[in-house]
Amino acid sequence: MADSLWEHPDWAQQKDGDEEESAGLEYADLDISNWVVQLRFNRVNDLDNYCGNGSFLNIPSIPDKHIIITCAHNLIHDGHRSLNLEVHYNNPFEVDPADPTKVVFTDPQKPAIIVVPVDNNADNVYICKDYSAGAGDPAVDYGVIVIPRTSIKIPHGFGFSLKLAFKKSFKGNVHVSGFRKSPKGTMKPLRPLTSSAIGMSYQNGNVVEYRATTEAGISGSPVWVAYNKFIAVVAIHNQGIPGRGGRAALLTVDLLRDIFQWVSPALVRPGIEVQVYQGSSKKARKKKPTTTDIPDRGLFLSFKTNPAFGRVRLGSGTKFDWMPVQVDAKNLVQYGLSTVGERKWLRFNADQPKFQGVQLIEKMNMKGCLFQNFETKDDNGNDAAWMKIGVDTGKIDLEKNLPVCVQLKIQGTHIKPNNENRETSEVLLVKCGEPGSDDAFNKIILKGA
Repeated sequence: MADSLWEHPDWAQQKDGDEEESAGLEYADLDISNWVVQLRFNRVNDLDNYCGNGSFLNIPSIPDKHIIITCAHNLIHDGHRSLNLEVHYNNPFEVDPADPTKVVFTDPQKPAIIVVPVDNNADNVYICKDYSAGAGDPAVDYGVIVIPRTSIKIPHGFGFSLKLAFKKSFKGNVHVSGFRKSPKGTMKPLRPLTSSAIGMSYQNGNVVEYRATTEAGISGSPVWVAYNKFIAVVAIHNQGIPGRGGRAALLTVDLLRDIFQWVSPALVRPGIEVQVYQGSSKKARKKKPTTTDIPDRGLFLSFKTNPAFGRVRLGSGTKFDWMPVQVDAKNLVQYGLSTVGERKWLRFNADQPKFQGVQLIEKMNMKGCLFQNFETKDDNGNDAAWMKIGVDTGKIDLEKNLPVCVQLKIQGTHIKPNNENRETSEVLLVKCGEPGSDDAFNKIILKGA
């Protein structure tokens, strides 16, 4: 057992499982027709023309590609990949304010309906690796198509929040939007239409069911909801239930992690440790160590001896997986940290009268689990070698009329460099912009993969 030198006097353990309430929309652009795509394809030894749906998933860090999520059975059938695959989507437009009889397309070099042929191979199309063995299971009936962005101005697509994957039920309005089958003899897709229902049920933690009306050809359509003031895709429709609506693959941690690692492995950083950045401290180090020095062995966030609260440890820390868990309508990317193996989620206790450090919880369904990087540039304007990990508390500073945000501070003033396995509870949360929020102990790196 580690010998603790000091325990923070204000800490009190919070109960796990208090779900955060979702909210409606706030000044949202409801024209989702620019985020939904129609897929057209053929199948091996089949003369019929088939259609399905998909949707753009907003991943701001990949600006040169469209990421389209859909169901696997649009992409493969009886072990053979679909042939002549095409993506059809609308070229967004606005009425020309100088001439209301004209419209201005977002991509002026393209027609009103953009058609992109896709070579259905492993470079452009990903099919869930478990689908072949589990065909018929809606949880694994998903896939991804990547196409070049025709214009940087084309909308990026639906936001998402993995908090929705941890709900026991959803009682608000649930929507399924997609292109219906085109009339025979035409190639012009209809405007995507939407069916709605009240509420959806969660099945086995990876499938949702809802009573929205669906039909053949709608498979792959986004199932979306209003959540925390923005439109979020929550699942991929892939099965109709006669007389009872439909089923969909829920966007879970495993599903999105699978997609992210195929789209861009850098989106997921597995097995990292949360460590204080040592660069600036080493440069300024004097012959005699001071309380602002960082030991050579490094200061790490650890739950090794105290699962209730994070502690500071020399040399090594708890291993986490880091990945995007929410993207909202403003393209704000927020991240989650889950422990390797047990998959418990890091939470900042930032909603208490006094900010009370950090803890692990079973489900990422409470406030304080969505992390931002509050600093990406160093003093010279270059990309910083560190980050400042923080959360928005949801409160407003009435004097400054700004959101109240807090950031992580891992301090080791009570640890001596020669104390093997020594830990302290100097894992603090400090208000951004306040004294103590801009020193060496706030600069964090993710050490590892």
